[in-house]
Amino acid sequence: MSQHINKENILNTVIELTQYLVVSSDIVINSTANFSQLGGDSLSILQFSLELEKIFGVIVSVEMIANPTCTLDDIADYIKSNQYVINSHPIFSVIHSIR
Repeated sequence: MSQHINKENILNTVIELTQYLVVSSDIVINSTANFSQLGGDSLSILQFSLELEKIFGVIVSVEMIANPTCTLDDIADYIKSNQYVINSHPIFSVIHSIR
């Protein structure tokens, strides 16, 4: 991903993905929620991590997501602050033309 996205859009996507993976669409999720406290188990945490990487091109560790002090806002901040770092360095698949 070469384009940088503003934090609000990142946070909205993080919340929507959380809602899709662990919570009923009837429940309103705010940015201070924790993925695990919303019902995320180890499998959904891994799936969440992989989906975030696909969407934003930033690896968000399972440990970070599972940390009880880590909020959805913290995850959005992490993605925002690492977009440039990740996207400015060549990665294995780009160097070796793997798609």
